[in-house]
Amino acid sequence: MFSRNRGLKKNDATIGIPQKLDMRPFIHPEAKDVTLEGADSYKLFGVSHHYGSLSGGHYTSEAQDIDSEEWFSQNDSQFNKIAGPAASSSSAYALYYIQMD
Repeated sequence: MFSRNRGLKKNDATIGIPQKLDMRPFIHPEAKDVTLEGADSYKLFGVSHHYGSLSGGHYTSEAQDIDSEEWFSQNDSQFNKIAGPAASSSSAYALYYIQMD
């Protein structure tokens, strides 16, 4: 049987999931002008998770309602209110941030 993932393995390293991102260290000093005022701070509003291997698996997500700021977990037909995402995860696939005012 042919496997396009032969020899490859999913990276299951645990990563930190910061609630807020400060991007100031990554902005070139000459680019820091009035147009970027406030454009350097972001807050987490979603996390996608993948469980499984490169050849198959399952996706879940956690997302924040921007208006109420409540967090919810989605898994197929299940939708549950949660306190918020974990501070770290080995299943986090993508982190979603929104610019803070």
